[in-house]
Amino acid sequence: MFDRILIPVDFSAGNRDSIAQAARLAHAETSVTLIHIIQMIDHLEDDEDEGFYSRLREMADRKMESLLKYGRELGLNLSHTVLVGKRTTGILTYAREHDISIIVLNSRPMDWTQPLEGFGGTSHAVAVYAHCPVFLIK
Repeated sequence: MFDRILIPVDFSAGNRDSIAQAARLAHAETSVTLIHIIQMIDHLEDDEDEGFYSRLREMADRKMESLLKYGRELGLNLSHTVLVGKRTTGILTYAREHDISIIVLNSRPMDWTQPLEGFGGTSHAVAVYAHCPVFLIK
């Protein structure tokens, strides 16, 4: 099984599916971290960004509570973090720095008849570049 599971969340309905799958992959000693990356806006003035990102962090922390409650009901040993930055880079950097065993995240289904439409989203980039296994939930 896996010792450290990372679940990137965007507060969409699919996040509960990712948490439920992580519960199937976890054992009693597994630590599971929910991570939300607030997308950094380029060219935002320094004096504007502190209050702006602070409010977004507070909103994310409030939204995170229901996901944490759900995961704990499934028996997971959960923690969470909210970061500001580029989503894909933030997820990959966190995973490497914290020696994550597997990343579990939801992904939008792609139309196999138009394989390049939708390609290049966060979940697909994480799946390609991650140092560890990635479990995509569709």
